[in-house]
Amino acid sequence: MNNKTFNILSVLCLIAVIGVMSWRDMHPKGGSASTVPMLSLTYFADSAIASAQIPDDNIPVTIDQGEFKYTPDGKTLWAHQGMSPVTLAQRQINLLLHFDGLPQDPAETLEKIQTLTDDWKHQGTGISLLVVYYHPQKPNLKAYTALIRALHNRFKESFNIIAMGDTSWLEDPLKTGLEPLREYSPWFTIALPHPAISPELLSKLKKFPYSFTLQFPAGVLPADIDMATLKKIGLLEGGILTLDPSKPLPKKEEKIGLFPKF
Repeated sequence: MNNKTFNILSVLCLIAVIGVMSWRDMHPKGGSASTVPMLSLTYFADSAIASAQIPDDNIPVTIDQGEFKYTPDGKTLWAHQGMSPVTLAQRQINLLLHFDGLPQDPAETLEKIQTLTDDWKHQGTGISLLVVYYHPQKPNLKAYTALIRALHNRFKESFNIIAMGDTSWLEDPLKTGLEPLREYSPWFTIALPHPAISPELLSKLKKFPYSFTLQFPAGVLPADIDMATLKKIGLLEGGILTLDPSKPLPKKEEKIGLFPKF
C-alpha cells in the first residue's frame, strides 16, 4: 500500500469516527432521555460580590445593583449597591433592581435606570436583561404590571425585562395577577428562600402555569441540586446559582485532545 492510499484511508476513517460520534450525540441511549429538557445554570452576584469573584467562564451572570424606594409624596429614592459598572466582555450580563415600593410616576425611575445602564455600556459591557425584583408584604400586582410595561416600552430595543418574585407567587390567589405580566416578561424568576425543595413546593412548581427560572440561595452548588427532579418540571427554564465567596464553585475540568471526554 503506497503512502497516498494510506493517507486517503486515514482521512476516511477519521470522517467515519466523527460521523458515528455525531450520530450518538443526536441519538442518546434510552428512549426517554431525549424528551428530558436541559436545565441551564447561570450565576447571580449579590451586593457582596466583587467583579474579581465572578467565575472566569462564559456563563451569564445577573448582578445586583440596588434598590428603589418611594416616599408617600412620590419622591424617588435610589440606593446603588453592589459592584460599580466594570468591563465584563464576552459574556451575558444582566442587572437586578429591587423595588421596595412602586412609583406613582415612573419617569424619574426610568431616567435613573437609563443612567445606570449607560454607565455599564460606557465600560464596554452590554446588558441583556433587566430583572425587576418586587417583594413587598402586600404586593400590588396591577401597579407592578404598569411598571413592567413602562420599562418594556422604554428599553425594549436594548434588553428584555424579567419580572421576579418569591414563592408566594406559586399560591393560587396570586396566579391570576401574574397573567398581564406575561406580555412584557418572557418568563418569571422565583427566588427560593431555602436550598431544599420540599415535596409541597415541588408540587406547586409543577402546577405553576408560566415559564420560570429558579434562583437558589447562596451556598448552593451544582452538586447540591437534584437535576433529575427539576428537569421534570415542564415550564422550568433554568436555575440561577447565587455566588458565595466562602463557597466557591468548583472549576471545570479542561477537555484535552481532539475529541471531548465521555
